[in-house]
Amino acid sequence: MPDDFQLVRPALIRLRQAAHSAGETGDRLTLRKKRVETLAKIRAVPAFANIDGLEGDLDGFIDPVRPFESDPVELFLNHLREMSAQVRTATIMHYLLHLKIPSAFTVDAVTFHTTDRWPQTPGPDASERPAASVEVTGTDPGEMALRARKRTEDALRKLRITAAGRMGIKQMLRFGLAGSWAFEDGTNSGFWLRDDAPVALDLADMAEWLQTAPQAARIPVDGRSQAQEQAWFAVLWLDKASLATDLLDRTLFAINALEAILGNKSAGLKAEWLIYHRILLGAKVSGWWTSPKPLYAFYDKVRSFAVHGSIPEVELVESDIDFLIADVRMALDDYLSLCASGGHTRRSKLLKDLRNSPEAPEVLAFLREHDPEVWSGWTPPGE
Repeated sequence: MPDDFQLVRPALIRLRQAAHSAGETGDRLTLRKKRVETLAKIRAVPAFANIDGLEGDLDGFIDPVRPFESDPVELFLNHLREMSAQVRTATIMHYLLHLKIPSAFTVDAVTFHTTDRWPQTPGPDASERPAASVEVTGTDPGEMALRARKRTEDALRKLRITAAGRMGIKQMLRFGLAGSWAFEDGTNSGFWLRDDAPVALDLADMAEWLQTAPQAARIPVDGRSQAQEQAWFAVLWLDKASLATDLLDRTLFAINALEAILGNKSAGLKAEWLIYHRILLGAKVSGWWTSPKPLYAFYDKVRSFAVHGSIPEVELVESDIDFLIADVRMALDDYLSLCASGGHTRRSKLLKDLRNSPEAPEVLAFLREHDPEVWSGWTPPGE
């Protein structure tokens, strides 16, 4: 077997061992970290660097439910051998919106130009369609188009920051990608829905939905208490999280929303306070006990890094962020329910009462049991 395969075999064996351990302990964060490390080792081998879909392949490789007819490590190595033979290089063209390109130019190997090719029937001005072309290497046309899209988006950002100081109208900076792409050799083409493209919502059932609307939809317009003002601030952050397309933005907005209702501005270790309050709130109001590890990672390894100008250490996964946002919405509903049932008009009094509630010792024990590395030596200061 070629040396390339021997380079990744030990990493695959360790990943399978980590998967087995996670099945017994439930420690999915350690498994995810090991998966990222293994993927990096595979990508570091030139023959495997441009194989598409390895992330999903590794998920199947570590799936404890999936049956394997033979050694899964050997099966994965054979898969790498087959896929490495399918690697190809192609030039992919993305169509653009709101740009005029009098003559072709290049930014970071992305060529901006006009084209008379169009996936649909071309109009009379087809030769003036703006486009950007870039060469990419891979095995899957769709994944290759996504990489070309990212390269093109990065080049567009450089155009935008260059033009920003010269344009007096900010709307002139809203040029970007259209929803279609094509291989220049004509072998593949496709469409995609832009992340910020709106999809019409039918409000036929809204009257019924409003009858069981969440507590946030009932925050009064006038005469809000300080606790309700904090809740409305959380609504504003959650709205941003719902509309944002960037995963880091969505994460930061969701954390900001949670801090608006459960944060402690005077606390030294803000992550611990926030998570302690979140689980206390769920335990007291709805009976929902959020897992502390993912929330701690979002705050300590994503939020804290990003706001201080560093690249977050945690891989951002869309499904995890969707769950985070849903959890924050639930926390907001519980917070407002407690405001109503307990007559709380100030956030600080609500949080103090939570910390003095009968559920507090049980929550602290829960935290120490589920994440002893963080919580074994932590006690609510002064309480």
